[in-house]
Amino acid sequence: MKTLLFLMFLVPLSCFAQFTITGKVLSKADKKPIENVSVFLSNATIGDKTAADGSFTLSNVKSGKYDLVVTDIAYETYSQPLIVEGRDIRLADIVIAPQTRSLQEVKIKYHADPDRSRYLDWFIEAFIGNSDRARDCKIINP
Repeated sequence: MKTLLFLMFLVPLSCFAQFTITGKVLSKADKKPIENVSVFLSNATIGDKTAADGSFTLSNVKSGKYDLVVTDIAYETYSQPLIVEGRDIRLADIVIAPQTRSLQEVKIKYHADPDRSRYLDWFIEAFIGNSDRARDCKIINP
């Protein structure tokens, strides 16, 4: 009877078990760690940014099936299915490739604006101000 009562108490606690996932993100180009890359579990509220050494830690992960996603604007997105159950997980190094993006040409054309001096006055008032120190500031090329 005591054993049954003990098991009835222990089994629900195992449902609330939480685990930790750790790993490191490296660049495919030079195998150096990448800082500030987003690492998260899709369909969960668990995520982290990589540290200067490329390491990350996802804490309080409940048992289940997830997709681990690693993303940064300068790199290709990485995704890996992951099953969490029964123990903390230490992932092998994740290597992501730099992503090249080509931007379209931007043309800047000058046109004389009759309100230019008014806009310049607004800019000076908003960003430089009108204090004693602000009066000492000069815009060399307005």
